Amino acid sequence: MDKDTIREIINNYLDRLKSNNIKFEKVYIFGSYAKNTATENSDIDIAFVFNKIDERFKLQLKLMRLRRGIDLRIEPHPIDIRNFNYNNSFANEILMHGIEIN
Repeated sequence: MDKDTIREIINNYLDRLKSNNIKFEKVYIFGSYAKNTATENSDIDIAFVFNKIDERFKLQLKLMRLRRGIDLRIEPHPIDIRNFNYNNSFANEILMHGIEIN
């Protein structure tokens, strides 16, 4: 899938989240699409940095539900800003290899 198509999918998803009052601080694409190693079957890993996450599981389900009708390959990954640093291995991967979406 080309970069323009991925960008359009991500923008549509972000618009849907915003219209559903999902407020996040930062967004990153990471994984195979950020590393240019994606294949036809690759998922679209998107990290959402939230100011505070009270119930991560419920938030994860909501983010996954909102991808319906856009692209089910979207894999949303919420992360609390307090854990978004180089000491957290998951966050470190995103910070080192992810691409911030503005």
